[in-house]
Formats: sequence, C-alpha cells, structure tokens
Amino acid sequence: MKMVKSLFALLFVAAFALSLGAQDGNTPQIVIVDYMKATADNVGDYVDLENEVWADIHRQRQEDGAIAGWFFYHVRFSGTASEYDFVTVTTYDGWDKVDAAFTPGGMSKYWENLSEEQRAIAENTENYRDLVRIDVLVTNDFLTADHFDGENFPRFAMVNFMDVPDGGADAYLNMEKNMVRPMHEAVMKSGSGRSAWGLYSVVMPSGADRPYDFTTADFFNQWSDMGGADVDYEALFEEVHPNVSMDFFEDTIQSTRTLTRSECWVLINTL
Repeated sequence: MKMVKSLFALLFVAAFALSLGAQDGNTPQIVIVDYMKATADNVGDYVDLENEVWADIHRQRQEDGAIAGWFFYHVRFSGTASEYDFVTVTTYDGWDKVDAAFTPGGMSKYWENLSEEQRAIAENTENYRDLVRIDVLVTNDFLTADHFDGENFPRFAMVNFMDVPDGGADAYLNMEKNMVRPMHEAVMKSGSGRSAWGLYSVVMPSGADRPYDFTTADFFNQWSDMGGADVDYEALFEEVHPNVSMDFFEDTIQSTRTLTRSECWVLINTL
C-alpha cells in the first residue's frame, strides 16, 4: 500500500507543480536537500570546504540565475550515531533549472573558475563527508512575517517530517493551508519572533521505503523565539477559528498526518 501512496503522492505533486506554475505566471520552486555526515576527524575541514569553496561555486551559480538560493545548516543535537549532522539546501526556480544543473557538464563552468587551491580541495570533498541521501521537494507554500528580512535569513529552522495516509495528500494539504496556516500567520503578527513558515512536498525519493511525504519548517531568528512563551495560543485560536473547537482542530491534524520526526537546523552560511 505504501507504493500506492508513493505513486499517488508523486502524481499529485506533479499535478500541483504544473498548476502552481500556471497560476499568476508563477514558477514552482524546487528544493534539493543534501544530507551530509562529516567524517569524525574532518568536521572543521568540512565546514571550511562548504564555506570557502562550495559557497563560492553556488554564489556564481546564483549570479548566473542557475539557482535561486543556497543554505548550509548544522543539525543541532546530532552526535556520532546520528545519520547526518549537516544539510545543504539548494533552491531552483522551475524544473528546467534543475534539469540544467544535473545535465553532464552543467557545473564545468563554475569548476573552471575556481583557483587551483580551491579545485584541489573540492576534488577531495568525499574525504571530508559522506553524502547520506538527497531529497527533492516542491514548495507548496511559504509564509513570512512582516519583520522577515530576506537579506538576513533566519538562523534557526525547526524541520518537521510528515507521513500521510494512503490517498491523503489532498486532505493533508487542505488541513495545513486552511487550518494551520492561518494560525501561523496570526502567531507571526503577534510579534512572537517566528519569521517564516514553509510547506514542502517530497517528490523524490519515492517508493515503499520512504518514511515521510511532506516536510514543514518553522523559521526563527533567535533560540529564545522558538518556545513561543509570550504567545496566547488560546486567544489567537478563538480569533482565527471562532467556529471551530480546539478538539476538532487537533483531531483533524492528527488524522491527516503522522509527525515522524522534528529536527533543529542552525544556519551556518547562505548567499
């Protein structure tokens, strides 16, 4: 049955991406997430590699319009037994940009622009880290607070991985967009410190072994903002959903998805 769900989700996301591109002339934003495990003796060298070599490559790609953005995160509270401890996130404006990036020779220009020292270091990337896996996502929604500063991207991200029942993608997206999103918006307007919220569909990998179908991310500028201690959630809920009970709200959330894991990502570098 998981395979049926995966096939349905893939077809649904493809249809959603096409419809998104057709609305208001928008192009779907594709997000490629690389999960990295730094080798034990080379953590510092790996961070330097991303900051001093690969960031330079991605900056050139962004200037050329090949990518929309690039972000380098550390997974806080990871340890030696963790599957990965670093993540890079690369965003593309449309599938054609993804296709160009993964076409043979698509990176040659940027490789050639490196100094000899940078090229020598980059050629040994696999000595510093293992590429554990890659996720390909489609951005379904992205909401920002009034104080969101695109030039200084939020430092912290709480990333949530969601498993959705067979055939439940439509119900899940409806829940996130019509019930949860208005609450996020109200919390941001309350001045809680939350800077942004994103909702993403997992396109690849697919298949029976995929443990989650969607991800969400809550973005914060400071660690202290993440608790939301100053937010009166009950008052906000009554204001946003005056005709909905809290029990119904919570039951709807729980019935449309299973939260399989949450992680805290700390931004190290971006363009």
